[in-house]
Amino acid sequence: MWISVTSYLYESIYDCREGSQPTTTHPVDAAAALWFGNHISSDISDGASLFAWAKRSENNFEDQSSTVNDEMVDRLNSLQESYEFCKAELNKQELSNKMRYDVDAIVRVMTIPLVQYFIVHLSAQSGIMGDSQTEDEVDYMILYALSVLPLISICDEEVFGKLYTELVTGAQSYDPLKFSEILKTLQDRYPCLGLSCSDIGISVLSVSTDEVPCQDPASNPGIVGYEPTYGTSFEMSKIDLDVSTILSLVLMEAHDLAIDIYKYGRNAKKEDSISYTAIQDLSNPKSQIVTNIYDRFINDGVDYTRVTEASILGVDEFKSLSPLRKSAAASLSIVTIDLHLAILDAMYQGIDVCNQEGTDANRHWDEAVALFAGWAEGVQERGSDSDGYLMFNIAQQICQRFDTCDENDNSPVNGIIIQKFSNGQDFLEQLQCDDALNSAKEIEKLIESILIDNLTYRSMTASSSFDQTSFLLAHITATALVPLMRSVDETIAD
Repeated sequence: MWISVTSYLYESIYDCREGSQPTTTHPVDAAAALWFGNHISSDISDGASLFAWAKRSENNFEDQSSTVNDEMVDRLNSLQESYEFCKAELNKQELSNKMRYDVDAIVRVMTIPLVQYFIVHLSAQSGIMGDSQTEDEVDYMILYALSVLPLISICDEEVFGKLYTELVTGAQSYDPLKFSEILKTLQDRYPCLGLSCSDIGISVLSVSTDEVPCQDPASNPGIVGYEPTYGTSFEMSKIDLDVSTILSLVLMEAHDLAIDIYKYGRNAKKEDSISYTAIQDLSNPKSQIVTNIYDRFINDGVDYTRVTEASILGVDEFKSLSPLRKSAAASLSIVTIDLHLAILDAMYQGIDVCNQEGTDANRHWDEAVALFAGWAEGVQERGSDSDGYLMFNIAQQICQRFDTCDENDNSPVNGIIIQKFSNGQDFLEQLQCDDALNSAKEIEKLIESILIDNLTYRSMTASSSFDQTSFLLAHITATALVPLMRSVDETIAD
């Protein structure tokens, strides 16, 4: 039923956006009917409806910021109104974007009971629920682990694999002493799920004295050791969750859903709080310097930026590839073409604001850092061991392949780039625009060096193993580099 509600909700967006013919089933009404059933009272927790299911879950927790069912009523009413306006041909694009944001928010609200039940049954299986434990708790723990863990896999595959082994395949030998560790791991991934500690609340059933207090991340957390000036970079850093989601969908051959997230976004909220930053939009530059670079990508009528869409959709040169290879191609293309342009554009927009003596140049600069490293790398200097998806992660992989990492097994290039980002931040703060421009140019060249090293590695691997994936990834990296080489040597670029 949960999946059916979700399907109807997203169907309403496509009905609006594509202008499909009216059907006998109103998708928002259908979603509401499945959620509420025949309940007419907000206090009823008996029955098999999702409404009652959420109510029962809510009764096990306290200190929630709001109740799930109240949120569902408000958000479904808003979605229904937008849907009706859209079907009446009023501002279709604007309304479909708002509907998408609303639907994503509803699905996140629907996720709250899944997480709560997961915590309840994990607690029970850990033997810290007093008299509440039942004989079939292990089955419930597995059920809700299978409901929640795939959502976490989007931002942390390593944690997904670890918890899947402990709580699903190894459930019969689960170690109750790991409860606090697992709970803390889950709580740390709430932002990945679009949730906060107050959304979930505190379990009133657990009698454990070891339960870890939940703490939301700071409103302006660091990015791999860089301290942003503005909090907007935190949302922008979640663009890597869009990348991860797209890759998962390509692997499942859900190409239409993958391209939808590429075009409209899903995780990086804009400041207007009613829409998302989309990867496709990020690759369309606003600064003149990067516009000139972008023009090289569409030189002579060849639009190199369309490689990303082709790899996501599995068309043209990617048509005959396996889902795994399409996913690898899409990942590399997004990072080395779309987000590469976006990093440069954010930096040079910051320089433009500085030259106009604006006070928020570092807003753009911070976003460049977010696009370079992403959310999954974390706040610690030098990032994560395995969680990243963006350019920062590519540099880390390269140093490991060429045995050029430092004594801490980290990429020296990443360390230099983050330091230059910090230097540029200071220059912009003091309106030293020429110095900031030099920092931007140095970062631009260092990122190009990452691409060149990646091309070298991919080419070497392809030549020695004749592996199709290596040839493919070498082709993607070359596609990202060729337009940049045109200004240096057009003959070699061709």
